Amino acid sequence: MNVIKLTQEYFREAIEMSMYAFQYELSQEQIDERLKSMKSQNILGIIEGEKLAAKLYILPFKIIQNGKEFNMGGVAGVATYPEFRRRGYVKQLLNKALEDMKEKGQVISMLSPFYIDFYRKYGWELFVEYQLISLEKEDLINRSGESYGWIKRYKKGEFYEDLNTVYEKFSLNYSGMLVRSEEWWKKSVLNNFSPAIYFSDDGHPQGYILYKIENRKMEVKEFIVLNHQARLALWRFICQHDSMLDKLEIKLPMNEQLPFILKNPNVKREVKPYFMARIVDVEKYLQAYPFINPGTKSVIFKVIDEHAPWNEGKYVITTSGVTKIADGSYNENQPYLVLSINSLTALLLGYMNAIQLWEIGAIQGNLELVECLHSMIPRQTPYFLDTF
Repeated sequence: MNVIKLTQEYFREAIEMSMYAFQYELSQEQIDERLKSMKSQNILGIIEGEKLAAKLYILPFKIIQNGKEFNMGGVAGVATYPEFRRRGYVKQLLNKALEDMKEKGQVISMLSPFYIDFYRKYGWELFVEYQLISLEKEDLINRSGESYGWIKRYKKGEFYEDLNTVYEKFSLNYSGMLVRSEEWWKKSVLNNFSPAIYFSDDGHPQGYILYKIENRKMEVKEFIVLNHQARLALWRFICQHDSMLDKLEIKLPMNEQLPFILKNPNVKREVKPYFMARIVDVEKYLQAYPFINPGTKSVIFKVIDEHAPWNEGKYVITTSGVTKIADGSYNENQPYLVLSINSLTALLLGYMNAIQLWEIGAIQGNLELVECLHSMIPRQTPYFLDTF
């Protein structure tokens, strides 16, 4: 079966397939809204007979890494009806999606996996996890000390530019965060959550939370701070809800220090693997990647990528940049490292470092070369808050 770009006649079928596969219902108003948005989306499908058998969406995004923007293809809505499963249709769709993303200049791809190991077979790899802390009413203890600035609550679901101002500054400290448009904030981020923004004494936004309270439980899905004063002020704001709450859950990046400053840090903390990523175009991604100046050193590594053969081959990092080595143009006796596209993605997004990957056999080669590569990769903490 051939993969095609779905035309408007199949859009309603694609929505029905998603509702069936992911077990949710949409109102007619929501269906109409989704049909409108699908006109500008890249939707791939496989038709068997006259029926849609499998499909996926490719959504155009940008991510931030070390202050640089990269075009990203978000893979979503991967689904097949049960009667058409185990025929290799998803493999065909993903391979075609990689070709399409490369053609469109989307050098990296991300997705939310239903099963991590399934997507690993096609080159996607975990690149981010977060910590979820769960607290009881008695844990809501404010830290003493003088407070500065103020917090302003806003209406549920409404967008305010100060949110994005803080978010953009925050994203510069992390690897892989989504570049958010105002439309994306309104459609996909805020939903039923209320913003509360912390302003410093000089009136500049320095942090925010997105939260909701239902059945005496507060859920904080974004806790974003630019400095410690913002951290203290937003924690104080949360604690002032103690008469309304029995439970609290907060989603945090792995390096967030809030748990450490709690009066009782012995709270439930869970580490949650989240999104997966995959480099689509290794050569273009490497050429834009902010490697640390290697000085006189150089490293050659070989990339294995079964599903995107244009990525396979040897690359060299030198003071002049990154180059893909043409066959026969290098000394065969020169040592090099070998790694899969999965490992390369985890390495360059900062989820794993070169020595860790070498220790588990995900990079092959001598330790001296591995340490050299390790010294060229900037230290990064991946974080990703969105879903699609």
